[in-house]
Amino acid sequence: MRSLATAGLALLLLAPQAQAGKVVLSLDQVRSAAPAMAQPAPSQMALSDTGVPLAAEVDPDLRRLPAALSDLHFNGETAGHEWPVYLTRTQAASRAEMQLGYINSVSVMSEGSTLTVTVNEVSIGEIPIASPDELARTRLSVPPGLLQPGYNSVRISVQQRHRVDCSLEGTYELWTQIYPGVTGFAFAGAGAGFERLSDLAAVNPGLDGAVSISVRAPETPTPKATERFLRVAEIAAIMTKASRSEVRFDSEPASGPGVEIAIGTPEELRRLGVLKPGETAQPGVSVILPDEMDLIHGRVSIWIVGGSDAAIDAALASLEAGSNTEPSEGTPSGLRAAENALGHLVPPGSSVSLRDLGVVSEEFNGRLYRTSFNIRMPYDFLSADYSQAVIRLTAGFAPRLDPKSQLLVRVNDQTASVLPLLDDDGALMRGRKIPIPLKVLHPGINRVEIEAQLRSQSDRSCDTLAGLSSPSRFLMMDTSEFYLPQVARVARMPNLASTLSGGFPYAKGGTTAAYIPDPDSDTLSAAGTLAANLAAVSGAPLNLEVAFSAPPADAGTSIVVAAAQALPGSVADAVGLDAAGMRQAWRSQMLNSSVGTAGLGEAPLYTGSTGRDDPAPQRVSQRLFMQPSVSLDDWTEQMRENGGFGGPFERAISWLKDQVGSATGNIGFGERPDPLRIKPGSTLVLAQAEAPANEGRTWTVVTAPTSRELAASVAQINTASLLYRLDGRALAFGRNNSDITRATNGSFYYVTTQPLSFQNIRLVAAGWMSLNIIYYVLGLIAACVCLGLATAALLRRVGHSS
Repeated sequence: MRSLATAGLALLLLAPQAQAGKVVLSLDQVRSAAPAMAQPAPSQMALSDTGVPLAAEVDPDLRRLPAALSDLHFNGETAGHEWPVYLTRTQAASRAEMQLGYINSVSVMSEGSTLTVTVNEVSIGEIPIASPDELARTRLSVPPGLLQPGYNSVRISVQQRHRVDCSLEGTYELWTQIYPGVTGFAFAGAGAGFERLSDLAAVNPGLDGAVSISVRAPETPTPKATERFLRVAEIAAIMTKASRSEVRFDSEPASGPGVEIAIGTPEELRRLGVLKPGETAQPGVSVILPDEMDLIHGRVSIWIVGGSDAAIDAALASLEAGSNTEPSEGTPSGLRAAENALGHLVPPGSSVSLRDLGVVSEEFNGRLYRTSFNIRMPYDFLSADYSQAVIRLTAGFAPRLDPKSQLLVRVNDQTASVLPLLDDDGALMRGRKIPIPLKVLHPGINRVEIEAQLRSQSDRSCDTLAGLSSPSRFLMMDTSEFYLPQVARVARMPNLASTLSGGFPYAKGGTTAAYIPDPDSDTLSAAGTLAANLAAVSGAPLNLEVAFSAPPADAGTSIVVAAAQALPGSVADAVGLDAAGMRQAWRSQMLNSSVGTAGLGEAPLYTGSTGRDDPAPQRVSQRLFMQPSVSLDDWTEQMRENGGFGGPFERAISWLKDQVGSATGNIGFGERPDPLRIKPGSTLVLAQAEAPANEGRTWTVVTAPTSRELAASVAQINTASLLYRLDGRALAFGRNNSDITRATNGSFYYVTTQPLSFQNIRLVAAGWMSLNIIYYVLGLIAACVCLGLATAALLRRVGHSS
């Protein structure tokens, strides 16, 4: 028998015969007493001659980066990305090395292409990029004392040059893919030395960069139990400080690193197998550490135990109260990277240096320079053409560039500003203002990319080797700034960007109804993943009330999570989805529930096991399943979008209809929004609309062809390379992340989020006028008419009749 104590200040170790190596701490112990506890004796792990475990296709002994496969893809002549990595005191003090696995395109010239790894702004190694045929593995030593407890920054950057092509277009053939399975820190010694609640951030992420949160739940939990499970999953996502979490409901224990949640009475935990027959657990919150405090391979368990619902709720409240009490620590660059992980929140009326956004100063002698950063706009930012953000650029370009050379600023993949580089003598720009219209930004995460196209006469001769030693063409300084003016603060809904990147309106107080019509484990997992990630981006748990039914027509603010077969047609109708068309598009996937379990596919992929003697990695095609043929209607629409099927007159008429339709939709003539076009083979649909019977309330529907695909796809939409593209009232995702169909038309409603002030009212009015241009024109005409009538009346009074 073992007793799990949750009171007192002393560390409780389990008896060896109960379960060796396990450590059980009360919540109070984790908060205050644990720094003084004894650490397990370190043991040596199998190391290579360089002190790092020998790599296989998937090396289980690494502290991986919190990055998805798509975030580890580096395109072009220059690219870089920075991640925060949280380490415990024991890990930071251990001997460590950084291991990398990569493959590159055949066009990359190894003589002039390098990959650089920087930890806490100190370069720990630079290697040539020279592995186009197979996955290459390399190891870099980390200098003693460089790693610190808390957050550390890891930056991987590449410089790539083409073997034979000196054109601007040739730079798009250059890429390097870092493989997460063999990339990360390796530490000498066992155990992570868990000392405090904030050390949950040291839990090892999975291969997809997400922290795994497993919920030990019965196959048919009650709605009330599901509410508790979801809330603890949200708290765990906040406590691990993960930019992405994946929640899984299962009655069986999960394997691999992560967090496990168990809630209930001792008897309920015995039925689940959490407690063995005869074992007891005292009421309260317990944190159960894995063997030898191993956060690389093991799973931290959080148990909330009580003899009644009231006791369980009280324990849950104590866990929530302690989840945000500890300040973050780490190196300055590590804390910066952590702040930038989900976009740097720029307060309106302020500026931030590009250095603080993760941009580094750099000299560049290639043809296409690119750097990017993510900013997070307020969830209630009104996106419209009423003002401009500004990049105050400090940079320089070389003389005698081709007249076609230019600098572009792209926001969310749209060109926002263009600056020709025409000075034949070159120029040094100090604080050069580059305007960015506010209409190209949206609430939540936005990606800003600075691109310099630097053509030169020497490119025509194309001596690729001589080009390696050519003078620099461009200088980028990290002292450049991004300035955001005062913006209008009112939520314009529906807008999935406000929800997915800011949690609005679900994480801003009040109660949200979560409707799950068919609560199988996959659908519950999808709901848990969605709730956990919304809590992480907003910094607070959602107050959810769960119902295992469809929402009634008079429901208020709600989230509906269901596979297509379980989604009522009336609910789909309410958010502008064509239920019949959706089911028709997904017919083959619904008939074969095994199709598409991979969710939103990413490429390139490699297979592998955790063994040491694995064969060479095998390339796996991204398209695992045969895609349905495109329909004639889809193809016709694509041709018309590309200028086919009609002469200039027909295209002009079509353009005019589009503009008039857009304007009438904006001014709210009551036009019903067009249903979202869902293509065969798509894996996930998100749609949002005003609640049918509750003005100003919001419904959000999340659906997929099958519940299994629903769970897999929801887990992948929170990647950094995808979040900035998620806006509009409805989204449909294809198997390729780049294939996203949006619906942005329809009626909008406004939700007041800020106290009334003259400045905000003025900005909201200006934004509303720019969005509703017809009203603006009519108002202007009315003002002119009134002015004319007043002038005529005045002249009659003071003038002389002839």
